[in-house]
Amino acid sequence: MPPLCIPPLAVLIADHPEIGAELARTYEPKYVSEAIEQAIALTASGCEVLSLTGVQATKLANVLSCCPPDILVDEYGVELAIFCSIQGMIQQNSLRINMHLSESADVKSELLEHARLGRWRMFHDVNFSSIQAIYNLLSSLKTDEFDQEEFRQFIFEQEKDEGHLSQTRLKDYRVDLLHPKHDVGAAGYDEIWGRRMHENGKKYDIWHDAPMSLGLMYKGEPQAIVGFTALDSETLLVIQIQGTRPMTKDGIRGSRGLAKFSDWSGTMIKYLEFSAKKWGFEKICIQGAEGNIWIGENHLPKDKALEVYDGKAEYLGYDPPSENGRWLKEL
Repeated sequence: MPPLCIPPLAVLIADHPEIGAELARTYEPKYVSEAIEQAIALTASGCEVLSLTGVQATKLANVLSCCPPDILVDEYGVELAIFCSIQGMIQQNSLRINMHLSESADVKSELLEHARLGRWRMFHDVNFSSIQAIYNLLSSLKTDEFDQEEFRQFIFEQEKDEGHLSQTRLKDYRVDLLHPKHDVGAAGYDEIWGRRMHENGKKYDIWHDAPMSLGLMYKGEPQAIVGFTALDSETLLVIQIQGTRPMTKDGIRGSRGLAKFSDWSGTMIKYLEFSAKKWGFEKICIQGAEGNIWIGENHLPKDKALEVYDGKAEYLGYDPPSENGRWLKEL
């Protein structure tokens, strides 16, 4: 989108007295004038507003969020309205914007909040480009996203040399898109398979660290998940690689479907790479032990994390991390 210049923020405030009144009730005059001066400076420099981060982004979003949502969308467009909703600190204003966007622009406010929380939980910041990428991915993926015959042939080709997947047994496998309950945020127990006893007599405790996961299913039951999120519009990030072991009424755990794989995690990551290219991503990262939020004696020992994440990334040909512990592969 163009820089914030049509119309200049000061002119917009002058044309709509109700905006000035709202700003006067909410902020000190100096705060507002600094935001207006910032908008003028942005116009002069040709800076892309949506690339702003930190205090600059928050200040501008706070002021613009005082505009009635219909005026905000009409004057500056849907993307900047979403930017204000995400970056602004006044929850009431963000809710007003989201409600208008849901009604007028078909923006799914629940998924937008899900994306915002997903970014915050991992990185403790508000990065618009990342949140927008997560939202776009969440809203585009469907429950029946995957061609199951294509998936079965994919895992058969990956495992045919050392695995034990026969063509007959393949029909028992599928891949599903799994996610935490949307009403609890971007992490949590699975919508279907989280902390409950199912009619098959097994109790599942599937917890998602990511806003979405590939679920490897065997005879209709989850065997493993690969959780992922979007760093930006070009890069997917894997943050969870985990088998599932349901408990029976007798207290016995087990996942029969993984026994036939020589390398289930490698195969599922390769399938995610395959899918990511279809979704338009150009790169994929695997979060190594450095930066893993679960490292600790009571959760995930570091040596285990190094084996599961760093070791697997190295084995699959990812480039070693230069920062943030992320292994990288160009797709």
